[in-house]
Amino acid sequence: MKTRKKILTALFVGLIITPSLSWSFLNSFGNDGFSGQNGQEGYKGEKGRDITLRADGQNQFLDLSGQNGRDGGHGGLGENAKWCNQPTPDHNIEGALGGDGGKGGNGGDGGDGGNATIYYTNPNDLEGIVINSTPGQGGLGGFGADGGYGCECETYEWSKFVTETDKKWVTKNVCDENNNCTEKRELVPFKRDVRKNYSCEDGQMGSRGQDGANGYRGLIGKVKLIQKSSPLEKEYPKANEKLSKLTRETVLLSRHLWETRSGILSLIGAGSQVDNYYSEWTGLYEKSFSIIWNVPSKSINSYKNVNVSLNLESDKNIKVKFPYNFWPRFITKNDREHKTIEIYNAIFKSEAEKIKPTSLIVEGKKTHLIVKDNGPQIDELNTRFYISAAWSRTDGGGRGLLKRYKDYVPSHLIEKRGGQFKINIGKLPIKNKYFKKRWLVGHYPVKFNLTIERKFGVYSTKIGTFKIKKKAKKSASIKKEKLEI
Repeated sequence: MKTRKKILTALFVGLIITPSLSWSFLNSFGNDGFSGQNGQEGYKGEKGRDITLRADGQNQFLDLSGQNGRDGGHGGLGENAKWCNQPTPDHNIEGALGGDGGKGGNGGDGGDGGNATIYYTNPNDLEGIVINSTPGQGGLGGFGADGGYGCECETYEWSKFVTETDKKWVTKNVCDENNNCTEKRELVPFKRDVRKNYSCEDGQMGSRGQDGANGYRGLIGKVKLIQKSSPLEKEYPKANEKLSKLTRETVLLSRHLWETRSGILSLIGAGSQVDNYYSEWTGLYEKSFSIIWNVPSKSINSYKNVNVSLNLESDKNIKVKFPYNFWPRFITKNDREHKTIEIYNAIFKSEAEKIKPTSLIVEGKKTHLIVKDNGPQIDELNTRFYISAAWSRTDGGGRGLLKRYKDYVPSHLIEKRGGQFKINIGKLPIKNKYFKKRWLVGHYPVKFNLTIERKFGVYSTKIGTFKIKKKAKKSASIKKEKLEI
């Protein structure tokens, strides 16, 4: 950007001030100065200490304040341009640039105030506890530094005689062997000395570095109140168990419950500096969980090692998470103290994906595609087929395009017998002539792109895209590529 600015400035000077100046590009003299170093980032202030104590009626002062963030360092000055000995050549020149000033470092964030957990039995005992949990202030950002000076001109204008080669028309007598002469004009070169004016422009000063940003103030500390004479029991809100174990045993989860309230500053000692919102312990909540396997046609043995993740959340609900590859269908019974999941059907995702086309039969309007399902046969596993194809005059690649089809195959064109699907593509809403062998079997046969979509309740997957074409006197050529519709 600076180079562009220099050139535009030189052209403007040459046009407005001294029209006789040379229009050659500027050359600089001297070496540009280096940019100054950026200031160091300020360190974040330390967090105030967390503490657990019991209110016993005695006066207690707790300093849990966070530390201030450190200031950012100042940027270093940009270096002046060096070796500024100006020549007076036969072209315009400009001094080297000064180095940019360094940026100021950002101030460090203030440390958060510490948190206090207070056990008590008598609420009046809280009045003797004074807490200072103010956060640290953010550090100041460092100042950006000035840029260095560019090379200055010693001579701003000068002139030189230069030799130029030009051409002019001359008239010559040209005679033949019989001394018949005629005049002939021709262009001949000649040299002449011309005085040209040149100029020098001072190098630009480096830009000033940007000031650093001030750090953020930390967060004020919080208080938790526990009205209990003994320490809290250990909680077990999460579990990760095998599916088979959960069908044999009940798992008990537990979580401490807390209620957010306002007004802690009116409960503890005067002059305290903490967040006025506090958390009050309301008790230990326990809830059990189990699974019932009720899939008549399947043994649990195939799925016994499936991991099930459980999490008792603060809203008292147990969140159940199954692995990505396991697709269960179930009903839920949720009581206050127990949650049960009854699985009435299940399949692995990988089982649903054991399906692929095996052959393409070309018989005009009876043309059909055979797809084999090698997975378990489940009525609730719904299957749809998406086909795209293009008919063209040459090689089926789209040149000279005549017909294109892109859509899901209507259900009435699909026949299912056991684990085999027959897709009657010859009955798609396309003219009969496009299903003749000259289109589907040959040196450049039409290519069918097949994507299979399977759904099982809320779960779904796509298999394909399969690219299918049939060459003359050969079986169907089937190639599986990345999923793409």
